[in-house]
Amino acid sequence: MFDGGKARQTVRQGVFPGLELAPVPAVKPGRCLRLRTGFKRISGPGPVEKAQHCRAGPGAAREKRLARANGGAASRFYGPGLLALEQDCDLMHTVFRALQRVYSPLTLIGKEIQMKKNLPALAVLTLLCGAAYAQSSVTLYGVADVGIGKMSGQKTGMISGDMVNHTTSYIGFRGIEDLGGGLKVGFRLEQFVNMEDGATASPGGQFVRAETFGRAANLWLEGGFGQFKMGRSETPSYNAISTWSIVGSANYSPSLGRYAAVGLSNRSSSQFSYKTPVFGGFSAEVAFIAKGDNGNKAKYDLNLIYENGPLAAGISYNKIQDAKANYALGAKYDFGMFALSAGYYDIRNLEGVSLPTGAKMKLAGFSVGGSVKFDNITLAVELQRQRKKEVYNQNVTQKYKKYTEGVVEAKYALSKRTFVYADYLRMENKNNYGLGIQHRF
Repeated sequence: MFDGGKARQTVRQGVFPGLELAPVPAVKPGRCLRLRTGFKRISGPGPVEKAQHCRAGPGAAREKRLARANGGAASRFYGPGLLALEQDCDLMHTVFRALQRVYSPLTLIGKEIQMKKNLPALAVLTLLCGAAYAQSSVTLYGVADVGIGKMSGQKTGMISGDMVNHTTSYIGFRGIEDLGGGLKVGFRLEQFVNMEDGATASPGGQFVRAETFGRAANLWLEGGFGQFKMGRSETPSYNAISTWSIVGSANYSPSLGRYAAVGLSNRSSSQFSYKTPVFGGFSAEVAFIAKGDNGNKAKYDLNLIYENGPLAAGISYNKIQDAKANYALGAKYDFGMFALSAGYYDIRNLEGVSLPTGAKMKLAGFSVGGSVKFDNITLAVELQRQRKKEVYNQNVTQKYKKYTEGVVEAKYALSKRTFVYADYLRMENKNNYGLGIQHRF
């Protein structure tokens, strides 16, 4: 709290404890920098809250007369006598003017010297700011998905990374650096996590790989031209099918599970890919795997995707060297409260399936699906029917049993990132069940 009496004594004695040599403000005649020890308009003295500039006016003159009549006694409005306060102000005017005459030239000289000293530092700082223009960030994210379920031929137990889980749990790191001019570079590393024991591979090894970053490990460069990517990543066929599948990229999606990304794995290692910018909802992606990275057989994979408003559609095509090509197409339309989807696939080569020399195969079929929403609840059904399942060898056609497969899914959203789900999956006349919870972070 400011002490008015001590301040007047300090001014009279010429003592300024802790005075800093700062530019002194010019004080015009007739105006004083009144250090109001501040006296509220109440009867009797009281502390003032802050200092303020004041100009002598009729009200002040009246107070002066009253103060002289009272011999400089305290005013009932302003506390200490105004006559004493006026004398203090006059003394302060004198001190301020003296300091101003002495210090102002030194201030200008000091500022000029200081500016000259700071010029090299400012130049270096400018260069550093230019170099630091590129902004970068690293994000930790992932999915935790675990539950209880039963698959055909197995006992009921905890499920993680199985085909009755919605998603396989994983943890990922994403880094982005803004190079300026619309150019960005980044990386993505994703590791599968088995929620049962914390390992990087599930007991069955169906959806989880043992590699440290088996889900994704790639580096990309992006600009107005599109995106170039190198490393392990999802295939273009996988991206196209998951666009229109009614249950998306869920592990129990009949479209992804049976189509097997149209003959290729959902993810490929040593993959070079390019994705175009989006033009009116259309985008395309092409991927290539060199011979040296795939047992002397090159792979090609491409897609064309359309996403605009309620309509999503995709076409995928892939081929392994010295083998027939595979393709699939499908579309989904979201009407708001409900959505419908349909797709068709034709597979002539399945990666990892060995056939006798000269033998050929054909696996074809179609799928239909639908979903409906009620507040936080979503119900979805997707069915897939095999139309052909044949192997041709030396003019002999061997036909296999064709199945109608499907999934029923129910989800309840607890938040934007967390939901519980239940699913029933029928594959090759075998029943599978799952009940779980998923959280994204």
